[in-house]
Amino acid sequence: MNAVIDFTNLHEMTDGDKALEQELFEEFLRTCDGFMERLDGLAEGSGLEWRTTMHAFKGVALNLGAYQLGALCTSGQDAFEADTAHKRAMLQELHAAYAHVKQHIAALV
Repeated sequence: MNAVIDFTNLHEMTDGDKALEQELFEEFLRTCDGFMERLDGLAEGSGLEWRTTMHAFKGVALNLGAYQLGALCTSGQDAFEADTAHKRAMLQELHAAYAHVKQHIAALV
């Protein structure tokens, strides 16, 4: 799938309610901003915390339909024992993908 976000699940959850979709976008962004901040601090820290945070981030991304972002989170979750350099490289890719999702959402609202 090449779309930044597949809105099928979102539209089913909201039944096309644009105000509710706006609320869900805002909550998604708040939550993911928190995940990104937390992960930035975990590149050198506990592998288990990294895995748990990536797992939660993956769930939120997939729930919205941001499948490419979710796939990166899956890779990050699976690489929880990676060294700091590898985690930092994953974070760069994750930041770029999340920025792309944020731009896509901003264009819709």
